[in-house]
Amino acid sequence: MEKAARGTDQQSEQDALQEGSHPTLPVSGRGTQAAPTTVMPGMNAGTSTKAAVGRSARRRHIAAMVLFSAVLLSALVLACGAVIWMCQKYVVCKREERAAEQAHPDTN
Repeated sequence: MEKAARGTDQQSEQDALQEGSHPTLPVSGRGTQAAPTTVMPGMNAGTSTKAAVGRSARRRHIAAMVLFSAVLLSALVLACGAVIWMCQKYVVCKREERAAEQAHPDTN
C-alpha cells in the first residue's frame, strides 16, 4: 500500500512538473515539500531565471544587430551619395574643359 502511495505521489509530482507548477523536493522519503523560490517583482513565478536571462540577452543581441545594420546601411547610403556627387562633379568639370578647349584651341 505504501508503495502504491509513493507511486501516486511520484506520478502527481511528474504531472505537476509537466504542467509548469513549482518544482518540489522530496522530504525524508515521504511526501513532498515546495521548493523555495525567490521571485523578482514583475517576473512570472513559473518561469525559470535562466530562461528569462536568455530571452533578455537574445533581445539585446537582436537590438544590437538591428542598430549595427542601420548604421552600416546609413554609411553605405552616404558613401554612395558621395560617389554619385563626385562623379557628377567630374563630368561637369570635364564638360567645361572640353568647351574651353573648343573655344580656345591651342596652336602648337
